[in-house]
Amino acid sequence: MSERGKAMTAEVLLACYAAGERDFRGVNLEGADLAGADLALVTLANANLRRANLEGANLEGASLAFANFTGAILEAANLIDANLVGATLKGARLKDASLAGTSLQDANLKGMVLAGVRFAAAKPSIVRLGGKVRGRGVIRPDDAVRARVGGGQDQPVVASGGD
Repeated sequence: MSERGKAMTAEVLLACYAAGERDFRGVNLEGADLAGADLALVTLANANLRRANLEGANLEGASLAFANFTGAILEAANLIDANLVGATLKGARLKDASLAGTSLQDANLKGMVLAGVRFAAAKPSIVRLGGKVRGRGVIRPDDAVRARVGGGQDQPVVASGGD
């Protein structure tokens, strides 16, 4: 297990992951370039991933609870069955990301770019939007995503587009 709050480079994280380590909770990866990285089943709970580049990364089944993804690039990332409970995704770019089965309860999505995001079969969630969410997510009728907009009542997330 990595030391909480310890700064870590992308290279060190990938080397440790390749050696079999999966628990990196609380590490500081601010600005790290992890584009295309295979990090399935990794634990990055409470990690600082502000402005990190995770474009095309495989984070399937990852534990990302309470991680900070402010301004991160998660375009085309695989977040299927990931745990993003309480995560901060302010201004994150998730264009074409897969969020099927992802837990988003109490996640902060303010200013998140949703163009092309696939939420199919997302776990029942309450997410804080608190502002404009840009783009269109693909949300099908069986999806169970609800949002708390601007501190008001919980409302279903409505997006157009889709198959």
